[in-house]
Amino acid sequence: MKKIKILVVTSSFPRSKADWWGQFILKIYEHLPKDRFAITILAPHSPGAKLKENFEDINIFRFPYFYPFSQEILTTGSGILHSKGNILAKIQVSTFLLSEFVYVIFILLTKKFDIVHSHWILPQGFFGVIAKYIFKIPLIVTIHGSDIFALKKLNLIKSFVLRKSTIVTANSTATQREAYAVSSNSNPLLIPEGVDLNVFNSKKRDLQWRKKMNNNDQIIIAVGRLIKWKGFDYLIKAMPKILKKFPKVKLVIVGSGPEEMNLKKIVEFLGLDKNVVFLKNVSHDKLSVMYASSDIFVSPSITNEASGEKEALGIVIIEAIASGIPVVASNSGGIRDTVDGKSTGFLAKEKDPDDIAQKTTDLLSNLKIRREIIKKGLRHVEKRYSWDILAKKYSDLYEKCMKLT
Repeated sequence: MKKIKILVVTSSFPRSKADWWGQFILKIYEHLPKDRFAITILAPHSPGAKLKENFEDINIFRFPYFYPFSQEILTTGSGILHSKGNILAKIQVSTFLLSEFVYVIFILLTKKFDIVHSHWILPQGFFGVIAKYIFKIPLIVTIHGSDIFALKKLNLIKSFVLRKSTIVTANSTATQREAYAVSSNSNPLLIPEGVDLNVFNSKKRDLQWRKKMNNNDQIIIAVGRLIKWKGFDYLIKAMPKILKKFPKVKLVIVGSGPEEMNLKKIVEFLGLDKNVVFLKNVSHDKLSVMYASSDIFVSPSITNEASGEKEALGIVIIEAIASGIPVVASNSGGIRDTVDGKSTGFLAKEKDPDDIAQKTTDLLSNLKIRREIIKKGLRHVEKRYSWDILAKKYSDLYEKCMKLT
């Protein structure tokens, strides 16, 4: 049987197989049947990454968007939407858009594909629509969250992209609803990102790491980019109340971003230097150990009223549950798809340190409830977010798209 050739266009992709950035995009294509699909990925170049390489059978082309390459700053770390105020970043937005568009057209002129799959509505989806009409090729657009929740001023362009795409998918019910609000004709299919259960599981628990972090007392872990809508400031502000009940608990925050200095100032102001630790981004293998070796995962995400951004799904929440620890998460965005507030994890009010503290101490205080949540949460993740299951959904998606042509 002839392979279906797919051009994947994305603004996020790992710089190496061990990189933490954009892993969820790579995992989609690693799990697709190699005998049925031929995958080419077009992604932005980053300092230290190769312009062209293969990850097993996946062909990867990275388009440069600034010279010298060492100054490319848009597509790792805090991301494009959080580079505001940086003059170099403003310049690079223009060169990024131009370079990506040129490379999309060039690669479609030089190679034959059956489908274009654009991740994020803007700019990849917009360029995909242009390619669809020039090259008469079907287009799939996948919504990941920031592309639909933020940039409200561009909703007319988003609506155009959603209407002109052959198929639209969304990663959560929250992004589905928002897409429908932007364009009532979009009707996106629900296909979330998933978790590699071979990487994230309770077997990764490491007592030496626990001892190093907190001498085997309780550890709360939080993971994500250090940006405003991740809400880490509310978690830090919850720590004094948590410490009243559990004086030796330690909070480990894993990530980097523009809010790092502000968060550290809050820690210093509250006198939490001995109870809060910041760790830079780490590989998935190391992160899996940190999850499994902690006691509770907390995701304090909020809705950013200024930008509209919120948690679309919460991959780190799914990873934590798969690693065998219970979760406390804000009742925000698409988080409810994974955390129901009772059986698969506790939900706290947005921007409410007191409620975060209450839910966290409730879990720390009750081993029986923790074990029950771990059990039910893991069952939910295995049923809904395993890459083996989602690979079948993506395979069916591409087969369906081919039948529509």
